[in-house]
Amino acid sequence: MEPRREDQNLAPRVSGKGCNIKFLNLELIFDHMGHFGRLQILLYFMCAYQNVSCGIHYVSTIFMLITPAYTCKPPGEVKRAVFQNVSSWRLEEILTLLSPGQKDHIAVELQDGEIWELSRCSRIWRENMSHLDYEYSGYKHNIPCSDGYVYDQSKWENSVVTRWDLVCDRKWYVDVIQPFIMFGVLLGAIIFAYLSDRPMDTVRIAVIGAGVIGLSTAVCISKLVPGCSITVISDKFTPDTTSDVAAGMLIPHIYPDTPIHTLKQWFRETFDHLSTIACSAEAADAGVHLVSGWQIFRSIPTEEVPFWADVVLGFRKMTEAELKKFPQHVFGQAFTTLKCETSAYLRWLEKRVKESGGLLLTRRVENLWQLQPSFDIVVNCSGLGSQQLAGDSTISPVRGQVLQVQAPWVKHFIRDGSGLTYIYPGASHVTLGGTRQKGDWNLSPDAEISRHIFSRCCALEPSLHRAFIIKEKVGLRPVRPGVRLQKELLAQGGRRLPVVHHYGHGSGGISVHWGSALEATRLVSECVQALRIPSPTSKL
Repeated sequence: MEPRREDQNLAPRVSGKGCNIKFLNLELIFDHMGHFGRLQILLYFMCAYQNVSCGIHYVSTIFMLITPAYTCKPPGEVKRAVFQNVSSWRLEEILTLLSPGQKDHIAVELQDGEIWELSRCSRIWRENMSHLDYEYSGYKHNIPCSDGYVYDQSKWENSVVTRWDLVCDRKWYVDVIQPFIMFGVLLGAIIFAYLSDRPMDTVRIAVIGAGVIGLSTAVCISKLVPGCSITVISDKFTPDTTSDVAAGMLIPHIYPDTPIHTLKQWFRETFDHLSTIACSAEAADAGVHLVSGWQIFRSIPTEEVPFWADVVLGFRKMTEAELKKFPQHVFGQAFTTLKCETSAYLRWLEKRVKESGGLLLTRRVENLWQLQPSFDIVVNCSGLGSQQLAGDSTISPVRGQVLQVQAPWVKHFIRDGSGLTYIYPGASHVTLGGTRQKGDWNLSPDAEISRHIFSRCCALEPSLHRAFIIKEKVGLRPVRPGVRLQKELLAQGGRRLPVVHHYGHGSGGISVHWGSALEATRLVSECVQALRIPSPTSKL
């Protein structure tokens, strides 16, 4: 059973002023997170700081590329400077003490007595070391500056030029550094502008409905369809959705217009998905666990082995000894299946949506066109709300009333084959049901119906007489001849809006939700591909 009005997932309410979504995605985000405030001020100053630092970075090259006075380094230790009234013997210090004009040509005597004439990009060795005239007419050996250079560090202790010796035949490196930096800025602007625009190509998907169908669809899309942003829009989130009232037992139902093989595939995919959770550390948070029990019949059913028998665990026919517990019934099936504590599971799904970057927005959607152009694709998981949103006259409510009782000694589920009476033990309470009241929109619990439900369940499990009722709940199942799972392209005044419909699961939504969500995701993926492939008739 999946009570509580499913159209509440859609029938949105507005937090604040206004109820139309006729603004861009950015406005949706601002409205959800708040408009200009502390966060925006912080972001503004962070961006401003980044701009300041970029400016400093560009200007820094002026100082980093400074070329101080320099001279060629001799092949040994300097003893003294020749023809200079300088007492220092280290060449770096000598260079610092000389006037600008004197730094271009320096004659020095090395420790071994050799005389060298040093200039910026060359060095000359005097063959006659005894000739100390300033003007030397003897034979000179012009030798390249293979030992490096000595720089005047009186003003600039270090720069790119001095670190990498970007002088003389390497001077052209300095001339191209600044252009290369600006070229890198230009190239970066082109590349990163393109990359930053890639997220702008993200396909914006709105999922209407925050029940188990809507949230599971949103999670599947976020996992399987790349390049999409997901926004779940609903007027009700857990604990106020239809799914919150559902007992959450995985026993599939038959839909007249949905093929059995399709139902079995959906059920198997859902069972496998929840089994993985039940065997993981997430089990408690997700509210998923195994439970064993019996499904009993007052007459032998047409199909003694249902289509889902090989999906659940340990399916078998009940023994005569087991049937003695139920004297009014003549046939039964025993098996182990899974149960979802739906409120916990919905919170777990919401968390998965948020972790993938999705948004959860509380809104009332009166018309699908309200979501265009803010969204590129709409996934309609609105249940009964599809009467209005999709104009679906085949969907109608089937009222279900349940009781939640405190009976921790009840460990096994018991389900009458008709599905009208059932006892489903959970982690914190036992759910007793139920009713099937077609076309009834009343959401108020009926005391007489509660007494009748309790009496029927006590007949199956007499120990329930000691249980006390915690809560009465009512929900409206969104029932139609078959689950609607299809694409539709809405067109209006030249505008187009792709829609994927995914609703109408009635009381069997929990049992097949993940499998049908995977199918809905495949349809969404087809819509995304169609949006990203240009039309042959389009003109650039």
